[in-house]
Amino acid sequence: MGLIKKQPRNWHVRSGQPLTEMDKRILYFQNKGHLVPKRELIKTPEQIEGIRKAGVLNTGVLDLVAEKIHEGMTTLEIDQLVYDFTTKHGGIPAPLNYEGFPKSCCTSINEVVCHGIPSEEDVLEEGDIINVDCTTILDGYFADASRMFLIGNVKDEDRKLVEATKERQRLIKEIVKNDLLKKVANKSVSELHTMKELQAYGKLHGYKKGWCFYMAKRKGILKSRK
Repeated sequence: MGLIKKQPRNWHVRSGQPLTEMDKRILYFQNKGHLVPKRELIKTPEQIEGIRKAGVLNTGVLDLVAEKIHEGMTTLEIDQLVYDFTTKHGGIPAPLNYEGFPKSCCTSINEVVCHGIPSEEDVLEEGDIINVDCTTILDGYFADASRMFLIGNVKDEDRKLVEATKERQRLIKEIVKNDLLKKVANKSVSELHTMKELQAYGKLHGYKKGWCFYMAKRKGILKSRK
């Protein structure tokens, strides 16, 4: 029988400090051996409002891309749209110059898994699928989102991939709304595996949360299409 991996005790309450309802719930799962978040991940109402405002601007960027994107457009033109809109509204494109990343967003076409670099050589063609990934800083707060776009008539298998991914995103939102901690502890996230012929690519990741930004970099991923 293998040894059970011991999880770190991330959640701490100062001695003498009364337990809140959140403390009680998280400590319950921690004492059961589940991995729980650190206290600094919990945001104040003011911080949440700052993140929300950054999110509104970030959504506006992607809405503009959705309005303008078309066959024959270069990914460098998409990048310019993102930069101009973000800075015009008082924001900063977080990827720009982050650890040497040269552009304001990531544009990943077809087989490029993620974090593709916009280029004047990458011209959108009929049948392409492209992910545009934007992270916006506003008043020190970060917001991140990406959106998939289908250029003209795409292959059925590509459309199926986009639709399946969107459905998984919907399911994740439902889990977050309906007590994420309990769902994860009960391992009910297995319901996300809605299509057996597709699988998540788990070797790369990135995150942007509140006032922190990290973007995975690996050879063969940060590249242009050509």
